[in-house]
Amino acid sequence: MTSDDVDRAPRSWMLLPKPIVMIIGGAVVGLAVTWFVVTALLARHELTDVKTELPRLREAATAASVSDAQREAEAVAKHAHRAHLYTSGPVWAILARVPYLGRPVATTRGLAKAADQLGTEVVPSLIDVSNRVEPAKLRLPGNKFDLAAIASVAPTVHEMAVQTDVVDAEVNRLPAHSWLSPVDSAKNSLVSSLSSLSRTLHGLDDAVRIAPAMLGATGTKRYFVGLENEAESRGIGGIPGAFAIVEATNGVVTAVHFGSDVELEGTSVDVNLGAAFKNRYSYEDPTGRYVWSDISPSFPYGAQIWAAMWQKYAGQHIDGAIAIDPTALSYLLSVTGPVTTTDGTKVTAGNVVSLTDRKSVV
Repeated sequence: MTSDDVDRAPRSWMLLPKPIVMIIGGAVVGLAVTWFVVTALLARHELTDVKTELPRLREAATAASVSDAQREAEAVAKHAHRAHLYTSGPVWAILARVPYLGRPVATTRGLAKAADQLGTEVVPSLIDVSNRVEPAKLRLPGNKFDLAAIASVAPTVHEMAVQTDVVDAEVNRLPAHSWLSPVDSAKNSLVSSLSSLSRTLHGLDDAVRIAPAMLGATGTKRYFVGLENEAESRGIGGIPGAFAIVEATNGVVTAVHFGSDVELEGTSVDVNLGAAFKNRYSYEDPTGRYVWSDISPSFPYGAQIWAAMWQKYAGQHIDGAIAIDPTALSYLLSVTGPVTTTDGTKVTAGNVVSLTDRKSVV
């Protein structure tokens, strides 16, 4: 028998009575609908569990509780993977392609896939990084930071940021709107969470990439730390008052000088910040008066002025500038312990706000 003979031969199913064909077809459709409804409910349950577990994961990671974070991460990955499996079958694939009516199906499939990618690729790496750069492990004897540990996680952090961007792009390619509002709400919630996670990971990517050099891995770095007194407002915060000169050498950070606004007041520097800056702020003489040096809302401008003032006053090059308010400084002092100023005043987490906002610290 040739292929033409086969083509001309009656199909076996065509020999069945029409009612039987209709019954079989109806049964197949019924099974498909039943499968879709059941898997949709199961997927919804798993995604709800993911939504419940994520806040617990963030809390555990923030509290540096590695064992709890690991447990929550495993739970997130398990529920997300199950949701992806439930929405990956041929029934879901076919329904997702139905014009208009298939939009919420396509979106749900995409959300489950995104959750699975995060749970299996990003979250475990995040837990691993949190464990390797846990604050207690980064602090070495002699008030030294473990620069090697920071540098070792840089490739992993970068890969997490890239993977999150890929997932974010895939979610944003899903239908902008469907006729099912709960699905649209779930998508918008995930988009918001992914955007926040992406910003965090890219910030962490930058931090672990530049931190070793900033902390003196390649030689001593010197920083001007300006304390913004909240008692009087300025463009980037409060009025510049007390300040410190901090040096970082191979992970050891040391405050080598403490001073007040009186020390730098009257130190005039030649810093060209452009005609617009000059026209807008020259009346307060920000390059000639330290207390007005941060009048512009552009921190890089104030930082350049601070660095130039210390260079002129002390003859020392400044590699960077940091602005901090007393409340934030109190958080740092609660970790590092108290410091003593040049006049013998002991500055602690409990008194730094009062000292800097109400008194003069020299």
